[in-house]
Amino acid sequence: MLVVALVIIGVSVVATSALVVYILLAQDSGRGGASGATASGGSRILYTVGRNESAAIYVMDADGSRRREVSADDGGFYAYPSWSPDGQRIAYWGADDYPFLDDNASLGIWVAGADGTNHIRVSHTITRANDYQPTWSPDGTRVAFISISQPDETGMRHSTIHIARTDGSGIERNLALTGFVAINLRWSPSGQDLAFTAWTPYGHHGVYVISPEGEGLVEVQRDAWMAAWLPDGQGLVVGNHSTHVISIVGRDQEPQEIAYLEGQVPQDIVCSPDGRLIAVSTTETEGYDEIGTSLYIVSLQTGDVVTVYDGEEWVLEPVWSSDGDQLLYTKGEVQSPGQGIPDANMWLYHVASGELEKLTNSAGFVGLGEWSP
Repeated sequence: MLVVALVIIGVSVVATSALVVYILLAQDSGRGGASGATASGGSRILYTVGRNESAAIYVMDADGSRRREVSADDGGFYAYPSWSPDGQRIAYWGADDYPFLDDNASLGIWVAGADGTNHIRVSHTITRANDYQPTWSPDGTRVAFISISQPDETGMRHSTIHIARTDGSGIERNLALTGFVAINLRWSPSGQDLAFTAWTPYGHHGVYVISPEGEGLVEVQRDAWMAAWLPDGQGLVVGNHSTHVISIVGRDQEPQEIAYLEGQVPQDIVCSPDGRLIAVSTTETEGYDEIGTSLYIVSLQTGDVVTVYDGEEWVLEPVWSSDGDQLLYTKGEVQSPGQGIPDANMWLYHVASGELEKLTNSAGFVGLGEWSP
């Protein structure tokens, strides 16, 4: 899944790591293309392509073939794609116009068939309250997402977690988070909890857990931007920005330290399907708007660290294949925001051999992929 925050102040944008790329890719006119590389695991990959001041979601076979658009074909700005648990549908965030310049853009969450048919809007938030980042319930009947309000008369923002039925029949529940700016929502594999990261009204940020009924809000890790559920739902893997320690945390358990990444600030984190490994991107500078420039695989059993990439380009959104044999990620050149985004492509890391393979070969932006179940 895409792990980012969106805050619009007037016509300026403050964003976390992956959204920096989304904003920039919308200014790029490149088109993605397949390189013919081979891939195992899930049979399809969802990804995002930037076109002028629009963005669209595409799906392709895991070998890079049969590329086709699956978001609404109306020139809007669509991002944050997410597979349903059975791989038959997708959810995505979208706007009918370029949302970072148009105060009247209508923002919302859609669900559609994986073939790009039967688009259903499941949210109804209009203008300047930013729906984004849908996450599916394990049974596929609901999606949860966050909206962030504009500042109130005191200058404070507030977040709401919305739980919507995927048949389009409406919002089932709204969970108000007063004074929180919440991002990175993740539904637990058991369906019993939602995890998210938030800036709080108390001047710090951390990882929180709450039930889908809005009960039992708990801070499980302070000073962390990202969290990933273990496949069994019995805990979260988090990376502490201050200590650079990777740990497993939960509602009622003491943190279990796994590894120390000396000099590296953890950013994106994702668990392998069997729960033995995590992939984590890192930076050398702490900050919510930093983009990872290194990518590692860490064993949750031994704490051993393997370097996937450590260079001058940025890396985003690592995601495991369903068999855990490969890691998909997006990589592109670091460039000043005012210059627009350069080429970006998806890469594969073969875990057994350590081989890196370029999956796409684009003249513009193509990436932030999501592997099908």
